[in-house]
Amino acid sequence: MVLFVMTGCAPHPGRLLVVVETDIAVPDPLGEIDVRVERVDGRGRAGQPFSLRSAGDLPLSFAIVPRGERSDVEITVDGYRSGASICTSPGVPMGCVAPLISRRAITGFVPGSTRTLRIFLAETCRAVTCLDGETCEAGVCVAVTRIDPRTLSIAPTPGAELLDAG
Repeated sequence: MVLFVMTGCAPHPGRLLVVVETDIAVPDPLGEIDVRVERVDGRGRAGQPFSLRSAGDLPLSFAIVPRGERSDVEITVDGYRSGASICTSPGVPMGCVAPLISRRAITGFVPGSTRTLRIFLAETCRAVTCLDGETCEAGVCVAVTRIDPRTLSIAPTPGAELLDAG
């Protein structure tokens, strides 16, 4: 006997696939990446450091899945020299080093869809320090503006790249 259970499923709240790329040499000078994700409503934050041993460690990708009700998120990607003392508090506290490069993006989620957000750490932005609320693009500080998540490309289904193998 075969039993099928039919359930009504609401679409997932949306996901972001963040892809970080760079034209800066890895692992020297760029050996560490620190990622911070913060809800713009201030109700949650997360962070994760990544060590880069070779250019083969890039592109770096990770997923962001909202918890609870959806909120726009601000993603900050900071790049550091290998072995740097990374501090995540605002500014550069004593004993910490300033990042070689920093990029920010603000976006949201599309219900039932996984969208790809690409963040490029450009050599032209290396050692460019922007004010709060700004990010570096092509060597110039510009205001961080919200990216409409519906304009982001739809992420491929996990494993789809294997279908063409062979």
